[in-house]
Amino acid sequence: MRGGGRYEALRSRAALADLAGRDGAALAYAQQAQGRKAVADCLAATTTLWLPLFRAGAAVLVGAAAWSRDRARARNGAPPASSAMGPAGAGARQDGVR
Repeated sequence: MRGGGRYEALRSRAALADLAGRDGAALAYAQQAQGRKAVADCLAATTTLWLPLFRAGAAVLVGAAAWSRDRARARNGAPPASSAMGPAGAGARQDGVR
């Protein structure tokens, strides 16, 4: 990948050198365009490289939040929300009415 970067740099310099002899405004425009392209390429490469780490960080945060919530419930003695009424006996009504 480095060889491609050097080639692009040489190609850009040659194009800019050609413009320098002709028109100063065209040279300034070309330099701005090349600068924007270089920044966009750098950001795209950085995002692609760090994306797996961002995913792992998000997973750790979600897991820590779930664990912390579970620990807080356990300290308070509250049962999990899915079994708030407890188990139903055989033949008992399951709507909470006796």
